[in-house]
Amino acid sequence: MSPKLFPEITHTTVLEAIGRTPYIDLQWQFLDVSEVARRADQTKAYVPRGQKFSVWNADRDRKNKLLINVPPPNVRFHKLDIYSDYVLGLRTDDFKAKRLTDLYHRFREYVEKDVIAKPDAVSANVVCSLLLTPVMKWRHSAPTVGRDLVETLEAILDVVSAELRTAFNPDLLAFQNWIFFTYIVTAEITKIGIRADVGWYFLKVFRSASPSKWAATRTDVRVQFAALMLAFTMRFYKLDKPFETKLGFSHNVLAELRSVFQETGNAELEATFTPSQWVFRWLVDKLDAEVFSPLRRAEISGLAALGPVEQNLAVELARRFATYRVPVSVESLASFLLQFGTTRRIRGALRLLTHVKFYPLWELAQAIERTLTAELTRTGESQLVISAFGEHTGSAAIMNYLVAHSQLASALKFEPNLPAALAATPSDGAIYVVDDCLLSGTQGLNTLGDLMGTRVRKSHHTVHAPELSTEDKRRLKTRHLRFTYGVAMDEGIKRFQGDEYAKTGLEKARSAVLAGTIEPVSSKIFEPLGPVGWLNEEERDDMKAFCEEIGFKALERRSKDKGWADDRRKESALGFSDMQRLLVFPYNVPKTTLTLLWERSSGDFKWHPLFPGFD
Repeated sequence: MSPKLFPEITHTTVLEAIGRTPYIDLQWQFLDVSEVARRADQTKAYVPRGQKFSVWNADRDRKNKLLINVPPPNVRFHKLDIYSDYVLGLRTDDFKAKRLTDLYHRFREYVEKDVIAKPDAVSANVVCSLLLTPVMKWRHSAPTVGRDLVETLEAILDVVSAELRTAFNPDLLAFQNWIFFTYIVTAEITKIGIRADVGWYFLKVFRSASPSKWAATRTDVRVQFAALMLAFTMRFYKLDKPFETKLGFSHNVLAELRSVFQETGNAELEATFTPSQWVFRWLVDKLDAEVFSPLRRAEISGLAALGPVEQNLAVELARRFATYRVPVSVESLASFLLQFGTTRRIRGALRLLTHVKFYPLWELAQAIERTLTAELTRTGESQLVISAFGEHTGSAAIMNYLVAHSQLASALKFEPNLPAALAATPSDGAIYVVDDCLLSGTQGLNTLGDLMGTRVRKSHHTVHAPELSTEDKRRLKTRHLRFTYGVAMDEGIKRFQGDEYAKTGLEKARSAVLAGTIEPVSSKIFEPLGPVGWLNEEERDDMKAFCEEIGFKALERRSKDKGWADDRRKESALGFSDMQRLLVFPYNVPKTTLTLLWERSSGDFKWHPLFPGFD
């Protein structure tokens, strides 16, 4: 452990402090579970023997009508409160574990129908007690339905987390904190382990909220969130052992945990909460010492000429790109930079890399989910038909997998190919094609040409899809094709809306391109007012000449395989079609991206890219 902050504090000290510090103790934050169990055990049976809920509830209604100024008992909670009361008052002979499952299902209905729409009207502590008191009463039977109870809460947490990431609401966050507490307690009672990804989705709420909105959230709610994240972390790590990456806890997840602990440890909190902030600061120090400090060496091997700020920038870039298919480390980044030869060019390369748009999977999936959600609202359809398009592997397969495992899954119907999608849609119906990006549009147009049999191919050209039957071609002309991408370049959209699309044999009026974000074709790396803030014109021109030379040399093998003339090879030296992009996905790199970032060369001329391509 690094001694830089608290050299006198040991792991044992912190574990003891967590046990005696009220605000880190979840029972102080939420409910005293021991007290809930005591009250539950003291509750005597009051439901008549053998009486069903409907009969007991009706009898309760009749009695309440005799009282004055008592509100109708069934208007709140979708009868969650009444059903909880019923389960708590059952006799042992009448109790069945399925009653607890029914109670949690009623809770899910209540959340989805009422809480999300109006979270400020919710008494979260009351709702939590309504769930946990019956579970405590029947805790010896609860493990038999434990999986159902825990999975119901996991589904609720996923729904609420998705809502919070879309539209952050402090009241809904406060309610979700209580759900997560209930999730942890239920898992303990039923002896069912909690899932790492549920905590990860809960953690993403912190990342999606703007700093200003988070700072404006009540202190107790923010502290609850941090305390829950600590409790969640301690389910997977022993604090007397080093932190390390593991399944469900990548560098990114650990970095987000660090951010939560740092925000709480350094925030200006009310006096009630401040004595325990040092525990969170200690956790930040522990994460730095055991996970991140090995990356923060004072001097990166071979890059001693760079200043401290540039050294730190290189470390941050390595962390940012660490999830690429061939993981980027400080060492591999340093090796890549050293190929630029001079300190001046290395600094230019660092400047260039800071502007790389590295889209993580979750962000791509989120963009496509939002686009398809808007389509469901626009069309009023209950289900959209998604079809594989051309090759069934690569980025399209990844995007379809992510969407198929999203909150939208039940509203999407996936077909393995276009013939199947045609059979599943009526004339004038819509077929959706999902992928990560549309850039130049060449591959998409070629795929359509292959399907319709209108593409003129040379011997070295790749066949992207088998030709459709005559009947399927006819049917395809009667469908609307809606191409859905995370990222789309305006040039590619223009080609899909113009004469090139019509040459495939399909009507351009029946196609549309939907995109999460638009990439302008004019935004080129080495053009004036481009995305990179070069130090001066001289640096920009020198870097362009160097990148062009390296890209041209590195393309030698590919140009021979494809029979390219030198003009075509030169045109691709800064990215295919001279697009000069800086787009990178975790699994591959578009060929319009700057060539030296992805093309390998191992012949007489050797070049090792930072993001090696996979085709």
